[in-house]
Amino acid sequence: MKATFNKSRIMKSAWAMFKAGKSYRRHVFTFGECLKAAWADERQKVVKMDKLYQLRENMPVRSSNVVNLDCLSNTLVNYYANNTFNND
Repeated sequence: MKATFNKSRIMKSAWAMFKAGKSYRRHVFTFGECLKAAWADERQKVVKMDKLYQLRENMPVRSSNVVNLDCLSNTLVNYYANNTFNND
């Protein structure tokens, strides 16, 4: 599966970091450094989602067990006679 990046989210994240004045110790990040950090975050998200997708594909498929309730049909008809509840 080819990785797709949300470029809008990357730019919004980079601008948010830059406007908030993200810093490391006394060094305030430039916009370029904020953009690199935003790309790194997005790559991590895509890798994580890809791993989850692969795990989901490799999971065994459960068979659906169909339950036959024909044996209860007479009981339910008697319990709700005339479409009313008998407060038993």
